[in-house]
Amino acid sequence: MNITGRPVDSAAARNIVWFKEFPKGRFANAAFQFVFARYVERKLGCTVVLGDQPKPESALPSQLFGLPGRPSGAEAAGAQASFGPLTLAQTRRAGPDPDIARIRQHFEERPGTVLCVDGYFQYDTQFFKSDPDYAWAFDEFLGGNEAGRTAFQQILKAYVSQLTAMARGGYLIGLHVRRGDYLTFGTPAGVAGSPFYTVDLAACVSQVLNFITVNHIAKPFIYVASDDLDYCIDHFARRNISIVTRKKLLQATGASELNELMVDIAALASANVVLASNSSLSMLSCLLNRNARVFLRQTPDGAFLPFDPWATSVLLGL
Repeated sequence: MNITGRPVDSAAARNIVWFKEFPKGRFANAAFQFVFARYVERKLGCTVVLGDQPKPESALPSQLFGLPGRPSGAEAAGAQASFGPLTLAQTRRAGPDPDIARIRQHFEERPGTVLCVDGYFQYDTQFFKSDPDYAWAFDEFLGGNEAGRTAFQQILKAYVSQLTAMARGGYLIGLHVRRGDYLTFGTPAGVAGSPFYTVDLAACVSQVLNFITVNHIAKPFIYVASDDLDYCIDHFARRNISIVTRKKLLQATGASELNELMVDIAALASANVVLASNSSLSMLSCLLNRNARVFLRQTPDGAFLPFDPWATSVLLGL
């Protein structure tokens, strides 16, 4: 049996798909890569190797997804005849089928070899529903598996319970403000040409206040997740708007990279309404959210667009 719970085809298992650059990018990017890797393993019955040399950015995925400190099988994969890297998921709207076909074709022509693959694997989200194996991989390792197969699921569940208790029946509004490196290589909202644009926070605040007024929300509980909390806290303070951030939630227990990340994801994943950035972390959190009925994201021209997390692009503009 392999990690997918299916019987192993010994011939297929000798085929190795090596995600040598895993994790590529930040945590949410790694989450999409990890799910695709487990999907490949289940779909094709092959052996999957994640990563090469241990590196700092691999620490969180290793902890939260139960990966070995040193990538299991990396030495064996490197010692065999390797092909690639084959860059996949470049046409995200086509879904994973064409990429699965390319991997399958490689092993039909070169059985028992190592195929290095590369990519972010952020296909449009409707493909999680249309392919039962892909849906299984997401639910089993990130989403709705009640048993909590990964530490990610277990920690997420615990923080969701804490946030629900803290809100005390209030209406939880989750706002994600992605800034960070978007300020360096991206473009501000209203400027076309890049998916990596920062949100117009003043417009977000107006949207939140209008939502509260129109819907007669008596007990709003505004949670702000961001990689630039000082900027956000100052912005809301100057408008005398009360917010909650991970700084408040973790002040008693102390902050770490892991619990800061997981509290933010849990807040967005348990909110009644989410205002998302054009960010893979926003989309991952929205996919995990089974509570909200309203999801909004800001488009490059600054408008707010309602969206279905299960039928959209992970990043607008790609």
